[in-house]
Amino acid sequence: MYVGVVASNWSAPPSFVRLAGHPLRWRLLGELARSDRRVRELVSLAGQPQNLISYHLGRLRAGRLERRTHLGARVGGGRYRRLRGRAHRG
Repeated sequence: MYVGVVASNWSAPPSFVRLAGHPLRWRLLGELARSDRRVRELVSLAGQPQNLISYHLGRLRAGRLERRTHLGARVGGGRYRRLRGRAHRG
């Protein structure tokens, strides 16, 4: 039976798929794919409270999908969030 074959070959999705599957985290990943962002920018763009944004950024960071970076004064300074593996284009 086909169902039995599918069930025996089924494996759990990779952790990054589960992390990205949350609607807010998916939105954050999309924003970070476009540009490095400060948390307050993500709060404004997503229309969600800062504590919720920070929580989900922490989950992405724990899953190694997001990282913090500190950019110098030439680009406004401060801490920014960046997708892991995304190079700075400045």
